[in-house]
Amino acid sequence: MPERMMKLWLVSLFSVVATAVRGSTTSSNDAFLWFPLQNAHSTQRRAVFFIEAGADCPVTGRRGCHANLRILANTDLDHSGIRVHINGRVATTINEIRSAVVPHTLELRRGMNTVTYSWTHADQMNDISSTIQGVHVAGGSLTTTVSTNRGGNVGYQATQEAEDADCTGVVIGPTYESYSETPYLPSEASQRKACQLQKAGDSTQFKSTMNFNAFVLRYSIPDAPSGGGYVTTAEVSVNDVFMKEIELTSEYGWFYGSYPFSNTPSQGKAHHFYDDVRVLFNKTFPPGTTVRVAMTTKTPTQRRHAITGQVVPDEGGVAVATTTTAPNGTAQCNLPLQDRHDCGFDGITPEQCTQQRKCCYQADPVPNPRHYPYCFHPASGPVPPPSPPPGPPPGPPPAPPAPPNVGVTLDLMDFYDVPAPYAQPSNSVSVIAFGADPTGKKDSLSAFTTALQAAGKNGTDVWIPAGNYTVNGHVQLVDHVQLFGAGPWHSVLHGTGEMSGQGAIGFYASNAPQGTTGVGLFDFAIVGDVRERIDSQPVNGIGGAPTGGSTIQNLWIQHTKCGIWVDGPANDLVVVSNSIQDTTADGTNLHIGWTNVTIKGNFYRNTGDDSIALWSDRIADSNVMISGNTIQIPVLANGIALYGGHDNTVVDNTVSDTISSGGGIHVGNRFNSVPLAGVTTIHRNRVVRGGCLDPNWRFGVGALWFYALDGSGSMTGNISVTDCVIEDSPFNTLLFIGDTITGVSLHNITVTNSNGASTMPYFLQMRGTHGNLKGSAEFSDVHVTGFTPGRYIYNCGGTEAKFGILDRGGNGDWLVQCDSEMGGGALASCPSNTTCQGPPGNQVCAHCSS
Repeated sequence: MPERMMKLWLVSLFSVVATAVRGSTTSSNDAFLWFPLQNAHSTQRRAVFFIEAGADCPVTGRRGCHANLRILANTDLDHSGIRVHINGRVATTINEIRSAVVPHTLELRRGMNTVTYSWTHADQMNDISSTIQGVHVAGGSLTTTVSTNRGGNVGYQATQEAEDADCTGVVIGPTYESYSETPYLPSEASQRKACQLQKAGDSTQFKSTMNFNAFVLRYSIPDAPSGGGYVTTAEVSVNDVFMKEIELTSEYGWFYGSYPFSNTPSQGKAHHFYDDVRVLFNKTFPPGTTVRVAMTTKTPTQRRHAITGQVVPDEGGVAVATTTTAPNGTAQCNLPLQDRHDCGFDGITPEQCTQQRKCCYQADPVPNPRHYPYCFHPASGPVPPPSPPPGPPPGPPPAPPAPPNVGVTLDLMDFYDVPAPYAQPSNSVSVIAFGADPTGKKDSLSAFTTALQAAGKNGTDVWIPAGNYTVNGHVQLVDHVQLFGAGPWHSVLHGTGEMSGQGAIGFYASNAPQGTTGVGLFDFAIVGDVRERIDSQPVNGIGGAPTGGSTIQNLWIQHTKCGIWVDGPANDLVVVSNSIQDTTADGTNLHIGWTNVTIKGNFYRNTGDDSIALWSDRIADSNVMISGNTIQIPVLANGIALYGGHDNTVVDNTVSDTISSGGGIHVGNRFNSVPLAGVTTIHRNRVVRGGCLDPNWRFGVGALWFYALDGSGSMTGNISVTDCVIEDSPFNTLLFIGDTITGVSLHNITVTNSNGASTMPYFLQMRGTHGNLKGSAEFSDVHVTGFTPGRYIYNCGGTEAKFGILDRGGNGDWLVQCDSEMGGGALASCPSNTTCQGPPGNQVCAHCSS
């Protein structure tokens, strides 16, 4: 355990939100909102409050998006030196507290904000709770609510499913079979349906319901016959005006065989079909705008790519770039891209380019920043001989072009309203000053490393300006140094390899137990090039042990093995408002003895294993809050998994569409974890289409399931499940499996099923690993609708079945008590297709069949 011992804390959801969330609302114009310390992430030296600004907050944080916070001290004593951070950036310093109220104003971003109070001196030994009771927040035009919403909202995106859009191709699905010899693409699609474009001219037209300037498209294209993927293009039009071609690839999908899988098609059991591509426009479009994605009708050379700048249609309706900025006295800078030649150096500013060099400056070198310079010689200026082409980057070779008219399957489109690039924080040094290349033409790993080391010595932070940086390796994090980007759509860092030491990108803290303390990672993207799962390879977006007051906020992590895999023992970590997508393994895994951690408001999609996992391997994870996260389509295992540990909380999350070998939320003694103890709280979560037909067991895994496997096969920790909603589980809603499970209680649970006879769902199933399952669970106010009569409960063993279903009232007709030893009476009668099962005194009518 690190030498700084942190006090026990509790974290819960609180927000300043607009009417987008459900629940009663009240104006905050004339009142302060009280957020007590116990609702924050609180340790000895810092308190982190989470304040969510609603949809009416301008993206750039103008008037109406300010919070006026008041600290309420426990006493009137003078405690000098409290620093206030907003989203990691120093906002102000409170040098003394001489009264109970200390007002100060902070500017909020739209979406989730962190407001952190910490001591200015590391040797300050007073507990922060002895000074701060909580904060009051006033939000101008903002609206407040007691939130009944579940799940995070990263970037305030709106999603439209392809099958619900204008699909001129073929709507496929729903299917639920996975990891089979026949690839069922709908099985891994959101809502288990998709739009398949099968011939030239097929398209899907999406329609926005919000202002947007960017989108994410989830899609699939076929694999190459020998594996490794294809690359193709699709055409994007906005309001029927062609904008650009986008590249689609299957390099990061199509895994085969058994765990940990391969890229060899002959091994069968294909899965992990989909990927995501991001597109950022140079303008904002209003609600009602249409975006059409179509199969390419011409070769890419027959289209000219629109570059950032004013975009207008030419006579053929094809978007072309207008004239860019030119220096005084020179020709206009309308050179074709292929004729541009470098005029400067990496990181050159517009002023240096146009005024000092008398050259032309293009702010954003689209479509390929690696090959087209953004500071180039004007048409009338001298043109040097072309530079030799760069050598091949490390990593796997690029995928070959796909055959003509290869099919494209579209799943959904997320619309985003991306803010303008954030400004450089005060007291920070730019990575460009240390040689980083924002065009990505050269590797910037050493520049990032040197910048961090210098910042650590000089007491500054590190700034990553907008750009596309190649970072071919692990960046070693430094104690008490924060890294800030201009936003995850603007500061993009990518690796070009998939093996450690061979081009795989990652940000790594030192190993536990020392770890790296006080790390901050804010507002940039980490995009890897990992194309298969090799568990021995440390090729995660973030790794090591960022501890002692570390924060990971507003990152985009994609195409790494795991998004965040951290190895303890360690404590005091906040993971908030990140997007983690298209990984080959876990989204976030707290491995070995993590305490006092908040995982809040993050978005996960298409992870290759558990999206969020607490793995208490040898040392228990404890006092971890998993709150307000949105999890979609983990293609293996669970949305949220707790493997052992004690006193952890899962609240206000949404999990949808789990695919194989797992369910929505899982609690188990597995993988040699420290046995479950204390109280595990599962509260106000929503699971939609959770659970699966396990390809090995060949029976259904539950949307919510409990597994006692390790040791004696007994799990006896208390598990409290309350106020949850579970919808349309394709197989089982609840599963208990093991030798003995006790201490589980379920209260106020709403279960609905609209799948009908297309699948074979049970509400509740019990399975023993060595004979019949023993133990019991309590049920009260559990409401179940939409199931076939007689298929509420699956249990075999008759009077030998030892698992008791304890009826605590209010459960409805799914739970029918019986007594197999009675000769008559109500308790002796079971509906058709069911028999009396369970231990004497706690028998219920259940289905049993092979």
